[in-house]
Amino acid sequence: MIPDRKETKQGADQYSLSDKMVWTAARDYCRQTHTDLISLRNDAEYQMVQEITNGENVYTGLFRDPW
Repeated sequence: MIPDRKETKQGADQYSLSDKMVWTAARDYCRQTHTDLISLRNDAEYQMVQEITNGENVYTGLFRDPW
């Protein structure tokens, strides 16, 4: 797998993979390459991701962990 690198307006790098995988596999892949899934903190960041990915579905770093 070779990730597609794109630089965001804020100067951060965003990598995307065209390979289809479940959330846990995507998270594990990111962590094996010393990074993590994206975390969106506000609407502006959400819009940035939508622009970069052309509206494609993406995984984020959020998950539900029952206590």
